[in-house]
Amino acid sequence: MTPGPGKDRRWILLLIPLIILGAGVGWIIFLFGHGARESEGHDYQYSITLSYTTTIENATFLLPVPEMNGTSLLADMLVNGNGYGVPADWNLSLETVNGTPLLAIRAARMVPDYHEPPIPLEPGESPAGTPLPTATEYTEETPVLIPKTIGATLRTDVPVDTRNPLAREPVFFPGGQFTPRPKTTPPYEGVESIHPVRLYVSYTADHPVSVSLVARVSGTNSIWRGGWTFNTYEDLVIVEAGNRTGWLEADAILVSGEGVYW
Repeated sequence: MTPGPGKDRRWILLLIPLIILGAGVGWIIFLFGHGARESEGHDYQYSITLSYTTTIENATFLLPVPEMNGTSLLADMLVNGNGYGVPADWNLSLETVNGTPLLAIRAARMVPDYHEPPIPLEPGESPAGTPLPTATEYTEETPVLIPKTIGATLRTDVPVDTRNPLAREPVFFPGGQFTPRPKTTPPYEGVESIHPVRLYVSYTADHPVSVSLVARVSGTNSIWRGGWTFNTYEDLVIVEAGNRTGWLEADAILVSGEGVYW
């Protein structure tokens, strides 16, 4: 028996909501994918952190520079005034020592900043009293030493090769010996290598002083997929110089392939 016109109309009425639902789901998926692609970013960061426990004078630091194919773009940005955090009385330049570029930081005087401890607050509470001004030396009221951090950031349209940064991305002393080892820094994913770096420290001080330095370069790919997702590589050197001066040897740690890939 041939279905009548009434049955045909009922099937059409049943199919219309399904078609609308399918189109809506497809549109949401398209928007989600398009929005994710629009949110995708690729960034480099280079930073130097200096800490000194008392005032130092006639200071000179020659510190590692991230290099790629013989260029040092991130350090150039910092030297040319396109970075952040550089005190007005610091003089920055690039100097080449034995064929290796280094970031030179010079200042007639570097004064530390000490803050009072942070005061925990409950939600809705306001700080009681007036915060103490920063101090230039340790006291019981201002015991927290705040390091000085300077740096530069760069966004690029090209994805960062976070899995294999050697010879492809900026790292410190790329011509050195990189030795793989089991990853010792959390989260325990990705690949870790150590490699030697050199730096120079010179200053005078009227009181005993302890100096520490951190140099870091990283590259990150990020995307929004219901929340931010990242993958990254990082080359990091931490030096507790204490009161040592002159040329110092240290190990940098290169971590690659860390994070989530899409």
